[in-house]
Amino acid sequence: MEIKELSIEEKIGQMVIIGMETNYITDRIKTMIQKYKIGGIILYRKNFSTYSEMLKLIKDLKKLNSENKIPLFISIDQEGGRVNRMPKEIENLPAANKIAQKGDEELTKQGAQILGQILKKSGYNLNFAPVLDLKRFEDNHSIGDRSFGSDKEIVAKNGVIVMKELQKQGIIPVIKHFPGHGATTKDSHYMLPIINKKMELLEKEDMYPFEQAIKNGTDAILVGHLLIRGATGIFPASLSRKFISRYLRKKYKYNGLVVTDDLKMRAIRLLYGPDLAVKKAFQAGNDIIVFRYRQDEEKRVIENIIKLAKKGKIRESRINKSVQRIVKLKEKYGVSDTEEIEGINIEEINQKIEIVQAKMNPELEKLNSLYEEYSDYVSVIAIHEASGYKNNPDNVKKFIENQFEGFSILFGYDDPNDSYYTLLGGLKAWPVTVIVDQEGVITKVTHGSMTESELRAEIENLIK
Repeated sequence: MEIKELSIEEKIGQMVIIGMETNYITDRIKTMIQKYKIGGIILYRKNFSTYSEMLKLIKDLKKLNSENKIPLFISIDQEGGRVNRMPKEIENLPAANKIAQKGDEELTKQGAQILGQILKKSGYNLNFAPVLDLKRFEDNHSIGDRSFGSDKEIVAKNGVIVMKELQKQGIIPVIKHFPGHGATTKDSHYMLPIINKKMELLEKEDMYPFEQAIKNGTDAILVGHLLIRGATGIFPASLSRKFISRYLRKKYKYNGLVVTDDLKMRAIRLLYGPDLAVKKAFQAGNDIIVFRYRQDEEKRVIENIIKLAKKGKIRESRINKSVQRIVKLKEKYGVSDTEEIEGINIEEINQKIEIVQAKMNPELEKLNSLYEEYSDYVSVIAIHEASGYKNNPDNVKKFIENQFEGFSILFGYDDPNDSYYTLLGGLKAWPVTVIVDQEGVITKVTHGSMTESELRAEIENLIK
């Protein structure tokens, strides 16, 4: 595709990714795709309730865009852990921090491969992940376990692994949130974070993982709504031409896509409003602007940018550079509106995810070997009442049934200290504790309150 073949309206449209509020294509979405030729759509869990609904929506979006000159980015921010956009039929991969704590690069790689397979086979082509922020504060809920950790080397190593695996699967990874959201406890979804740390420290620590990702061939970087005193001026990094040009383009010699965080976040919306925010985002040198505005607002902001470009207040040469990057990246990854979307085998994918979950818990591996060794003598798994499984009982039941195939499952056992063989009037069973966090993710599986040696002694005593 030659850039000269595009009108100024089509060029500006390519630089926009918008969100949806519904689980079907509305007149608003039709207008944005057919009239304004937008570059992409970002989907969230609210846009579908089942996997089949998700596939249908993606296929419908691609079909709607198929008459346009340039194919559509179908994007998502699927990280795993608490940032999970997948339908409930698909099990959730652990959060980045939990995987990194295992210190197993192969486990990180395995999780990223599964994620890439899910996204690619489901019709996605761009993912706003991985997170390369440092975990500086324990009470920083906006980042927290989304980060690979507090050590810049660990974050860089794991982040690059995930980035490369997504690339291998045909998914464009957008690393985030440059220059580092971990340097503040404030959440830009609600207020504008102000970073008071010196740039020398940020460059040495928080920006280091991003620098390593650039050296390893990152395709796209999301810039956070982060105001850094003395570096970004009166605007946050995402709206600061001074910052984006000085650091990403000049210091790191990065020539890939620069993407804004969602401009609808309250940190931006309340301070600047849609019109000024979008204008500044374009003037700052971002290649892609992400927002979810009302229909009247998004039409207005796009029309305003078109007028500014036609008047020369936003140089067309600058727009051309961005569109060239977008088109080249879509061509590099074979982004297409007409590709066949085969979908995943949910049962097979869930089994792969359960293997990753099991590797997160060494106690579970010990249980597996014990159960295999004594399977002739034990027939029931008893789930302890107080273990938190009620946060997501269906997920726990499915996980246990898949993990220990052939065993009967008893939920609600209330005494993990009782000998396993006294359960159910002498039926051969033993207690298991499944710890589930508030998001319903299984975090630990143990054999009641007994140690492995105590449990083994109990079994040996029974079967003598």
